[in-house]
Amino acid sequence: MGSHWQFDLRRNLVSVLRRKGMSNTKQHYVPQFYLRQWADGDEKIWMYGVNGKAPVRISIDEVAFERGLYSHPHVDGIPPLTTEKKLADLESIYAPSWPKMVDRAGNIRTRKNVARFIALMDARNPRRKKLLTNTVAYFQKKADQMKPDEKIEIVGQSKTVLLRPAEIKETFNAENTQSAFVNLMSEQAELISEILANRRWGIIFSDTPAFATSDSPVVLYRGTCTEASFGFATPGTMIFFPVSPTRMILIDDSLQLDFGLYTTANPDAFNKIIAGAAVRFVYADKESNDFSQKIRSWRTAV
Repeated sequence: MGSHWQFDLRRNLVSVLRRKGMSNTKQHYVPQFYLRQWADGDEKIWMYGVNGKAPVRISIDEVAFERGLYSHPHVDGIPPLTTEKKLADLESIYAPSWPKMVDRAGNIRTRKNVARFIALMDARNPRRKKLLTNTVAYFQKKADQMKPDEKIEIVGQSKTVLLRPAEIKETFNAENTQSAFVNLMSEQAELISEILANRRWGIIFSDTPAFATSDSPVVLYRGTCTEASFGFATPGTMIFFPVSPTRMILIDDSLQLDFGLYTTANPDAFNKIIAGAAVRFVYADKESNDFSQKIRSWRTAV
């Protein structure tokens, strides 16, 4: 059979790869109702680049979006904006009670609902699509290294597939990435939310507005984990999620209680982690050149 590589389809989100085709509509991956917690009366927030440049005051409609991000390919056989509309419907459910519902997350049912929102925020982020794109690039590179009659072994949960280089290139290509991203989003969010809801939670309070958020607000942090690779369920890891300028969710099994409320005198300890995980921008409720320099310092240290 020649050389082969084993690859877990489920874990790397490639089990439903298809050809793509997408609408070019403007689609937000950080919901506007969520960003509104940091906005002023004109629906504007302060946007900080991770390079430390001076912040820009900008409308929440003009940040954290990509055109066609959730649009379905033509071959999916459904309207291209199906997932976009589902996301909008979900946002309309959360918006009226956000962020007050977070303070009630001591109730397990409420905590599960908050966990679903956090999980979806992670699953819908472009970073997930980038991971899938990197997976496609990996297979393309492997195909280029193989002889025409060699096969690559794709190991899934229920079956094994053997593919030749030409079949790999037909299956694993950039055109297919979009379909996999949108079609696996719900499943991925459900898996993550179940993990989050069963871990220990802390709601960190600040007496005054102090917490920032970013274009990638769900932060999986190594914490005390020593594993080379880690995920949301790996022991020792921590999850940070800014709720508002005065609230931060910390999910960490080392917390004393299953659910607790905590205060902090050092919100920048959390802002450092949020800024370090941002892709391009950090968002805050006020202008501060000092905060710009802090972001630059934090990012340089990382």
